[in-house]
Amino acid sequence: MGINLREVVERALEEAIRKKEMERVRTIAKKIQENMQGISEEEWAQLVRESRDER
Repeated sequence: MGINLREVVERALEEAIRKKEMERVRTIAKKIQENMQGISEEEWAQLVRESRDER
């Protein structure tokens, strides 16, 4: 028939995995955004600087 079923299935699985990973990233990003609502840009910058200094 000329259709490589293995290739079709592999592509479908890869796409499904990518979609699931993106959903997970969006969920994590949303949680981070919610947790950071009370932090000003200035505070955030200071925390990043302190974190860099600790390394």
